[in-house]
Amino acid sequence: MTKEAIRKQSAAYRRGLTDAAYQQLSAAICTRVAEHDAFRQARTVHIYWPMLRRREVDTRRLTQAAWTAGKRVVVPVVERFERSVTDAPRLRHIAITPGTPLVPNRWGIPEPQAGPTVPLATLDLVVVPGLAFDRAGYRVGHGFGYYDEFLATLSAHTLGICYAACLHDAVPHHPHDIAVASVVTEQETI
Repeated sequence: MTKEAIRKQSAAYRRGLTDAAYQQLSAAICTRVAEHDAFRQARTVHIYWPMLRRREVDTRRLTQAAWTAGKRVVVPVVERFERSVTDAPRLRHIAITPGTPLVPNRWGIPEPQAGPTVPLATLDLVVVPGLAFDRAGYRVGHGFGYYDEFLATLSAHTLGICYAACLHDAVPHHPHDIAVASVVTEQETI
């Protein structure tokens, strides 16, 4: 399958989830992540804030678990929406605490509006979204390259999360695509 076909198939699967199934699957995935050694040992965890209307795995429960465990939680913020000729990162990374106001950006992704940028070297674990993953850790995202740029700069453990129905034996990948170290679904940890 092509990346575009995988994107369409995964998006259709997400749209078909009932509210109850969505919450149940997200809870199971978050529980598995919270039980992962990389999460338990991490002091600073980078977790994306979910786009609920797109049925992205709901990470809010995982964020709460991190705060409860005394971990610092960092979220991505889109700095630039367009690609440019510079090598400047398009994402910034800001720590949030319970009650930090989040405002949807132009794509509808909730983000904090202010805060100092967290140095990437301080991240212990990065939870990576994807429409689909494969068993080698390669992902199919929305095709904008934000996470590939980000992942290429990290020394932290990277953990991709997706629904079991969106896990493939292999997905197409290019030399610039970066595989994650672990993949977690509601059914298994790879």
